[in-house]
This record gives sequence, structure tokens and C-alpha cells, in this order.
Amino acid sequence: MSIPALSPKLQKDLVSMNLPPQTSLRNPIGFIDQNLFLPVNTFVALGRKILLSDEVDALITHGIGWAGMHTADTPDEVRVLVDTQKQQIQGLSSLEREIGLPVLIGTYYDMWESQVVYDLNKQRIRTYAPPSHIVKILSLMYKYFKKRTDNSLK
Repeated sequence: MSIPALSPKLQKDLVSMNLPPQTSLRNPIGFIDQNLFLPVNTFVALGRKILLSDEVDALITHGIGWAGMHTADTPDEVRVLVDTQKQQIQGLSSLEREIGLPVLIGTYYDMWESQVVYDLNKQRIRTYAPPSHIVKILSLMYKYFKKRTDNSLK
């Protein structure tokens, strides 16, 4: 598996979306995760732009899904941030069906450690922790694709 830099044209298109200055455009690793505080529509539009670029085979995120579960004492500000992150992940997840490329959501936490992950799993949105699960899934997807492609050539 190789991870090439995003093309200069795609980088220019992404810059036009008013990204924060700390965003690394050449390195697609961590690109989405660096922009967690963008408005939901902009965040999802970034994912859509990348997936439609013909430069990637999948969109992988990691580090989404903050730690902690809601209690009766959870401040409203925290609930708003959690809801925003859920909307971002829901939007990215919907791109898989819309565009037809894999979108794999990696988290640091399982559903018992993160309200975000718990709520999304209840909605049947898959999340993966640890990152090695994403690597395994991509490997299996590649083997399946290769097997189907090889069989269709016979």
C-alpha cells in the first residue's frame, strides 16, 4: 500500500475551502482529523472533494470520537461538541453510499468509552479501534477485489 501526496490541483481546490493554516495539504494522512473544528458542511465537503478527486481509493479517519460518556451533569457545551462530531462522522459515513468508495472511521475509543462512538454504533455507523483493524479491513478488501478481478479475466 502506498500513500502518495495529493496533487497540486487538489491541494489548490482544498485551500479554496478556507482551511485553517495548520492543515497539511501535501500529506493526506491526518488531513481530515486536523480539521475537526470546521463547520459540519465544510468538513463533509472536504471528504467529498477528496473522494471524488480520483486520487484516493478510500477515506480513512483516525482520532474522531472524544472520550467520555454523558451523565446528568454533562455541560451543554460538551453535548454540543459531541453532537457536532457525530454529525461530522454521519456526513463522512454517508459519503460511502453516495460515492461508492470505502470510508473507514477510526477512533481511539470503543463504544463503552466514548458517547460519540456509542451513539454512532447504535445508528449502525461502523467505527474501528485500534488502527490495525482498519489496516486489516483494507487488506481483506484488496484481496477480495484482486480475486474478483482475476476471476473475471478467465
